[in-house]
Amino acid sequence: MSERTTSGGHVPPTGMSRVDRAGRSEFSLDGLLTCAGCDRRLVCLQTLSGRAYGAPCGCRPGPVNAEKLERLVLDAVVAHGRGVLIQIEDAADPGSLMRRFLAEVHVGNTIDELDFSWIY
Repeated sequence: MSERTTSGGHVPPTGMSRVDRAGRSEFSLDGLLTCAGCDRRLVCLQTLSGRAYGAPCGCRPGPVNAEKLERLVLDAVVAHGRGVLIQIEDAADPGSLMRRFLAEVHVGNTIDELDFSWIY
C-alpha cells in the first residue's frame, strides 16, 4: 500500500480502522464522533503526524489529534461514571469503556468543544 497524501497532508481514509489481535480498533472513538455543525460521522485518518479524526464535510478546519481527543473523552467518561463499577477488562479497552456510557460525541471547531450524548 502506498502512502498517498492529499494537499491537506493526510493519508486519505480507507473507511476501516486497523484492529489489534484482540479485535479492538486502533481508533477507540471510531463510530462515536460526529461533526457538531452537520452531524456527519468523523472518519479515522492516519496523518503524517499520527492518528487523527477528520470531518469529511469540511466544517472543521482540519483533522483532530486522536490521542488528545481520546484522552479528553476518556476523562469525561471516567468522571461521568464515578460510582459505577468499571471492570478491569474495560480499563484495558478504552473503546469498550466509552461505548458503555456514550451514544455519541459531537466535536466542534476546537478540540475542547465537545458535546456528549450519554447512554446513562
